[in-house]
Amino acid sequence: MIQIHPNRLIHAISLYQSEIDNHLETVRKRMTKWIKAESYKVKTVRYILSKQQIFYLRYMRSKLSHMVLMSSDNHLKYISIYTKILSKDLMEFMPFKDKLLEVLDYELLRSGNKKTPALYPAFFSVLGIKACVYCNAQLTISAEKFDQSVSALFQLDHSIDKASYPCFAISFFNLYPVCASCNNNKGKKSILFRLYSNNPNKLMASEYQFIFDKASIAEFRLTKDYSQIKFTFDDKGHGLNEHLAVQGIYRTQKDLAAEIILKAEIYNQSYKEGLQKSFSKLYGKNGISNIDFNRFILGNYLDPRDIHKRPMAKFTQDIARQLGLIP
Repeated sequence: MIQIHPNRLIHAISLYQSEIDNHLETVRKRMTKWIKAESYKVKTVRYILSKQQIFYLRYMRSKLSHMVLMSSDNHLKYISIYTKILSKDLMEFMPFKDKLLEVLDYELLRSGNKKTPALYPAFFSVLGIKACVYCNAQLTISAEKFDQSVSALFQLDHSIDKASYPCFAISFFNLYPVCASCNNNKGKKSILFRLYSNNPNKLMASEYQFIFDKASIAEFRLTKDYSQIKFTFDDKGHGLNEHLAVQGIYRTQKDLAAEIILKAEIYNQSYKEGLQKSFSKLYGKNGISNIDFNRFILGNYLDPRDIHKRPMAKFTQDIARQLGLIP
């Protein structure tokens, strides 16, 4: 729900440049072999490459590094080229798409095999995105079984869906760490949220917001019935509510909102000052910093730029700030 600077992704790419280059070189060799054969097999059926498909494969082979490592601003250029060159006949497109996805081998990068370790789990760990970039409610990790073992892997959504545009299947700027729920629900739907941005205003705070109804909070304080708590999630019309039901997800978490409301009542300013003084015995004469102390009270990150680090951070921050629990 908050954008990050593309330099973070570029830094991660630099750390794994050798592994990325090796994979791209393998993809180019596969494309060369495919072009020379002028045909391909999907399951048990053999297809003949059209002139347009051969032209596109040559073009993509020459631009492969840029397409995989480019900034998201260049996607529109390649989408235009892709749709102009290739036939719109679905009967012709579908097997070509399947073969192209096989050649790009997204699954190898994500899951690995006995000979080649998976790249994406280590790569996206460098970004430090542990909470879904769409809903922020759940982890980006899911447990999946491979052979006889179970591995924890990142769930990755293709912002531009790979079923329609397989050319972006392994483009790093097109891969968003998400939870399984959002990944399954999004499918081919268009979400206007873009993870990477150079706009400093969008890097400092999320433009999306949970807005809590003050009257319902007052009602809860009287009755202690947290089902009365009401709020809206303003997604700026970007499809997070419509396609991913973000507000619906958080309606199941009203007990968390209730806890924060109670904390705001307990941790008044004088009580907080007294606690901080007692902490000085543990943290030395300088005591504990205000940031660490408030994070301890909230039980989550305080900085809007850190909401990707832990699930529910955005939700807890918004209600805590509205109640004056944190600055």
